[in-house]
Amino acid sequence: MVSKEDVEVLVTCKFRLLKNIRFNDVERTAAVSSFYNVQGIIVTNLYYSKKAIEVAKELGVMLTNKFDIKHKLKFYVEKEVEKKELGILENIEKDEKIYLYIYE
Repeated sequence: MVSKEDVEVLVTCKFRLLKNIRFNDVERTAAVSSFYNVQGIIVTNLYYSKKAIEVAKELGVMLTNKFDIKHKLKFYVEKEVEKKELGILENIEKDEKIYLYIYE
């Protein structure tokens, strides 16, 4: 598990000598990440099968290679932090409207 700025991610490392990552690897990562209610990311030194890519899209698992992991994590964390900031701003706006109605 990786945590940065209150954004938690499950990173699964799958290093293989010969075979690509298959859909069942993606399903296992999706099951564990949903159990902990976090984003799942699979990192590998090889490639992914077509079915693994399809299943990852369906289950919301991010796929990356070992050379791209920093970029993917940074992008995901920034996106999640932005969502949280927007949620906070929306709550502040709602609170201000409530106070405005009470004051009038």
